[in-house]
Amino acid sequence: LYTIIDDVIIVTPAQIDPASGTYYIDQFSSIVITTKHAGGETYYTLDGVDPTKASLKYTASVTLGVGTHTVKAITYVNDSSSLVTIKEYIVKERLSGKVVYFKDDGTWPVRKIYYYDDSTTPANKVAEWVSMPSMTDAGNGWFTYHMSEDWVANTTKIIFYGGDNSKRYPADAQPGIDVCSWSEGYYLLSTKEWTEVNPDGLVVSAVPGDSTFKTEATVLLKATGGTIVASRYTTDGSDPKLAGTTFDPNGQTITFGGSAVENDKVYLKVYASDSTKEVNSTFTYTKKNQAVDLIVHFEKPDSWSKAYIHYWDVTTPTTWLTCPEVPYESGKWYKYTFTGEDSAKFLFKNASGEPGDRIADQFRDKEGWFANRNGEWKWFDSNPDNGVPAIITSNPQGGYFSSATVNVTLGMTIDPNTTLVEAKYTTNGSDPKTSGTPFSNGTLITVGSGLTDGQSAKVRVYVAVKSKVNEILISERDYTYTKGTAPTVNMLGATHSASSTTFSIWSPDTSDVKVTVDGTDHACLKLTDSNGYTDVYGVTLTGDLHLKEYKFKINGKGVRDPYGVMINNTTGNNVVIDLTKTEPAGGWATRPAFANREDAVVYEVHVRDFTIDSTSGVSASKKGKFMGMVETGTTNGSVKTGIDHLKELGVTHVQLLPFYDFSTGMYNWGYDPVNYNIPEEQYSMTPGDHANRVKEVKEMINEYHKNGIRVVMDVVYNHTFANEMFADITGKYFTGNNDSGCGNGINTGVPMVSRFIRDSLEYWAKEYNIDGFRFDLIGIFHYDEVRKWGEYLNVEKYADRNLLMYGEPWNGYWLSDPIENQKVRLGTTAPMASGHVGVFNGKYREDIKGDNDKKGKNYMFNQETSWFGAIAAGMRGSIKAAKNMNVSSSLWEPMFAYDPEQSINYISAHDNLCLWDKIIYSDTTGGATGYAGRVAKFGMGIVLTSQGIPFIHAGDEMLRTKAPDGDWEFAHNSYNAPDKYNQIRWNWKSENAAIFNYHRDLIALRKAHPGLRLTSWDEINTRMRTEINNASASGINCVNNASLPAKVVLSLLDEDNNVGNGYELAVMYNPGDNYTWTLPSGTWKKVFDANGACNVSVSGSAVVEGSSVTVFAKD
Repeated sequence: LYTIIDDVIIVTPAQIDPASGTYYIDQFSSIVITTKHAGGETYYTLDGVDPTKASLKYTASVTLGVGTHTVKAITYVNDSSSLVTIKEYIVKERLSGKVVYFKDDGTWPVRKIYYYDDSTTPANKVAEWVSMPSMTDAGNGWFTYHMSEDWVANTTKIIFYGGDNSKRYPADAQPGIDVCSWSEGYYLLSTKEWTEVNPDGLVVSAVPGDSTFKTEATVLLKATGGTIVASRYTTDGSDPKLAGTTFDPNGQTITFGGSAVENDKVYLKVYASDSTKEVNSTFTYTKKNQAVDLIVHFEKPDSWSKAYIHYWDVTTPTTWLTCPEVPYESGKWYKYTFTGEDSAKFLFKNASGEPGDRIADQFRDKEGWFANRNGEWKWFDSNPDNGVPAIITSNPQGGYFSSATVNVTLGMTIDPNTTLVEAKYTTNGSDPKTSGTPFSNGTLITVGSGLTDGQSAKVRVYVAVKSKVNEILISERDYTYTKGTAPTVNMLGATHSASSTTFSIWSPDTSDVKVTVDGTDHACLKLTDSNGYTDVYGVTLTGDLHLKEYKFKINGKGVRDPYGVMINNTTGNNVVIDLTKTEPAGGWATRPAFANREDAVVYEVHVRDFTIDSTSGVSASKKGKFMGMVETGTTNGSVKTGIDHLKELGVTHVQLLPFYDFSTGMYNWGYDPVNYNIPEEQYSMTPGDHANRVKEVKEMINEYHKNGIRVVMDVVYNHTFANEMFADITGKYFTGNNDSGCGNGINTGVPMVSRFIRDSLEYWAKEYNIDGFRFDLIGIFHYDEVRKWGEYLNVEKYADRNLLMYGEPWNGYWLSDPIENQKVRLGTTAPMASGHVGVFNGKYREDIKGDNDKKGKNYMFNQETSWFGAIAAGMRGSIKAAKNMNVSSSLWEPMFAYDPEQSINYISAHDNLCLWDKIIYSDTTGGATGYAGRVAKFGMGIVLTSQGIPFIHAGDEMLRTKAPDGDWEFAHNSYNAPDKYNQIRWNWKSENAAIFNYHRDLIALRKAHPGLRLTSWDEINTRMRTEINNASASGINCVNNASLPAKVVLSLLDEDNNVGNGYELAVMYNPGDNYTWTLPSGTWKKVFDANGACNVSVSGSAVVEGSSVTVFAKD
């Protein structure tokens, strides 16, 4: 019942029920406090004061009345006590009628409310209006009013009034807006919609945020959104939830840091909770006694006419501030001063704004000179024209040796603008400045005498030179030599076991590698090149280091672990994880059966979008989280939502937008990677619990598997959020080009960079049981490297799992890649078939729908395609005209696939206009039940009946829109738009039930007919007869049928693998007028048409409706 450590009883804290939150008095009877300790005594308080033995002793349940209550409890066993348990409650009276909240743009002088009953529709509605009462200030910009009568949602109208007719909503006054359907509702003027909970969400703010201070830090704290039940802070690093000082959530100014010394960091930790969730935030304040201006000097390239500096907010990296011209200094140097700033993130450019050449993202926190030396851009702490510090070398550069001793040659390269002052070394680890032996370039020393296996000797080297301006420039290097055989490399990162952890990192440019664990630096030695790894440095530390923080250092500068599996998002340090402690409860479920990749139906969705809306039916604590994705039994009215919706729809795979650790706060899609092997904390219910953060993702994937759905991970290895992700390790990670369109492009032409990506993929597949990978901008990568990843994962390691691997075969619109023919394009896809790697079929997409963001229309709108065989070839899986795995003559060849699994067929994805928005934006009329809705079904019908792998963007099956109320601001690119534009509104499913049923039934039809899922070039060539009305049809392995209307495409499919007895399935695409088709011999049934699934016997001939996919099956 309790634990004893060193004779001290560890007492388990008491449990208080129910959970903290807001309750109505009629649903809240009393609190119950329980303890696990027989014989233990529990004491409690109701006023927020910490309890002691002098407090109230708990003997029976405690009743709470209306009001705000902080309940604290403590359990004693003899003289030992537990930690204090805290619960916070707001108990409210349940009011009759409705309570409404309203928030304007902050400019209204008054807030009043008109409301009236519209059920009688009087001739003069004003006569029926209730008098115009004022609303009460509810804080944070909200005003409230209690409508005491029992108003009915569909007959009550409201008008909000701000003092004159220019400040009212609706602007036309009559009719007003419908009152909310709930007993309490929030109306936000900027979104023009009701929500059941405060849409502001729970937010903690500190003004200023992370910053410096001279004597004391003065900060304004606020906690906004919802009904705040607790708000506390600490400045000593402790947990504010347990031991914090309470602050006024409406705004309270605090001061702290008076005892800090120069450069000390003070961490302000803030905790707040409302009735549904908790928020923890940490802000960092650095003591700086003197005002600091950051100065950077830039040596402009000769090819640039001017120099500009584009910089952004260090603490809000998505906020670009400005791009001014850099003033000329002298010679080639330009100088820019960040007034009042001690650090900055920026990049240099040759033009203002987005266009032009650029040098990758930089970070600087002290004055520096940025120049290109020997083909590499480097920072110098002083003007390199006056001389730079000496370069110290050692051969060998540390490492293992097996002989009695090792001979080491010390060297130094002296800049001609400097003169040598002194050069010294030691071999016993002591400081060479004070006790070193002088040396000159090429001095040979002997190291390691008397060492036994496992023992090390540290050589420390010190060189001082004097610059042209008499500045002393210091260089120092340490080299460690260990007696014994160098270990081989099996994996990089932090490899944990119960008895030890091995830390290793790729460092091709320097041997100055350390790892800091628990504040202690440990030298990393070069390991034996093995298993495809080169230039790896590592060290093994004994003990169980689970949850210990660590950071690698390269040349003395802290760097992230590219292979790290967890990070402390506050400190930025990586965290060692015992992954055996993160397995899903009950172990892994059996992976859903999946015979062929062509059997897949992929559904793309964003974790937050899927459940964040109130209509999702998902528990409040799980909305927008990993666990909300797999909560079963959720509904909106009578329709299924969430994972139950996916099961009803029939998809086989869910493709989740990036959920590794990315940089930007919500809202964002996540295409700004920071840590590739770490789950994103914003989707976790326990972001501070490092092991459980991993476990939550495993639980989510496991629940998908239990429900028959596989999981594809959207990965973004093509670029990093910023250069600093890897630049301080080595610049070899990057291409140096803007091929990603975001800067910081990753170079798979470097073997160890390609190996890093392969290892990361294997980690997710092995540790998280991931079922496939969608690659963002796979076109940046060398296709031969991608092929190797596929062969390794799909052939060597997991041949039985049928992993999906596919990506976008283009780059970030960088049009001058000199080695483009080595990169992934449509025309280089066939050679990747051996690795089962495919690509998004952008050519087919655009021939079906037209352009992505404009009004251009193609086939599904009964318009022309880019070439005569566009739809017929796409319907056949875009397989090559001749069977081969060679690179095509054109990099954008529309018939590119060696295997149909290589064609991912789609017309809508997270980028650009979603399907319904494309249709409406293109001025298509008729609405969901008319021509526009018919076009939507036709387009997706083509995707779902084509050979290859069909792909659905979340919500297209119920006419999702990202232009709410006709607001098109973010519809074309909603990557950072508010929830209003991105969230799935599940009322769409019931409003557009016929559209949903069409998708559901067509997926079921696809699953039922193997002819729609042919698995090879040969099967399509022999078991699929495609007819079009074109004399050149034979050139694309189709048949010319002059009796067909010009745009109709017909495919006859052999379902029983016996062409000799005829075809069993017919699929027709008709974008134009109705057409009467003469059926082949035999008895046939129409099984699918524009209205969805059907079962109509036909013979002789049948009408094939326009703007539809029609399917006939032989009886």
